[in-house]
Amino acid sequence: MTGTIERSARHRLDDWLTLHGITADDCERLLSRIPGQPTISTADFAASAQVPSGHSAEEAWTFVNHAMARQCPSLSDVIKSVVVNTAVNPAPDRKRFPAPFTLHDGGNGYPYVSCHHDGGIGSLICLAHEAGHAIQSVMSGGAFVPPITREVAAFVSETACEALIDAECSGLSPAIGELRTALDARYLGRYARRLRKALSSAQENYDYVWNYPLARLLARGLTGPLACSECTALFSGRLPLRELADRVLRP
Repeated sequence: MTGTIERSARHRLDDWLTLHGITADDCERLLSRIPGQPTISTADFAASAQVPSGHSAEEAWTFVNHAMARQCPSLSDVIKSVVVNTAVNPAPDRKRFPAPFTLHDGGNGYPYVSCHHDGGIGSLICLAHEAGHAIQSVMSGGAFVPPITREVAAFVSETACEALIDAECSGLSPAIGELRTALDARYLGRYARRLRKALSSAQENYDYVWNYPLARLLARGLTGPLACSECTALFSGRLPLRELADRVLRP
């Protein structure tokens, strides 16, 4: 989640589609790619998220950014500057800031990340998500990036973190798989149902959660190390969503 969330009731489904250059039919076709989702209980989610990652908060921040440098080698220099200069608060006030977020400028020209770290793999993946936002914020120079594109970058970062865990911390792979399934139940289950409901009525007020199911599906269309031009375009906010959607929907 970033610090610029468009929740205005003045915006509706058609506005959101136009902003991203996609159609309701595109959304329906992408959503049709979602496999059947298992039922995940809150207890199951909590159990998988709390499996210890073995990383301190500082180590976790380095790890998730190293994962992104491995996924997008062409951004290594930018990512190094993000690691060093981004202010990360791993213990924000839970009542005031219950959800993680990333602000473009924490006062030094680099982002500010607020993300609870409890040592579990859930907080590691959450931090990876925010790292994706931070890298994109720096790459885009703070320019407006459409929300689905923002979330694609964040989910690419999550996937990179999962891949590095598989490569270097294989003992955590089963727990990461369980957590991924639990998160899919949220993003591709509950949130996708809310988007489908909105697609049946163009008068629905804009809801930020519409961005998540499409972004998660599109991010999965970007597998393996990304080409230099692709990395730069995605994280600078210049990779057209239409291009990503066409790639995923291509037979």
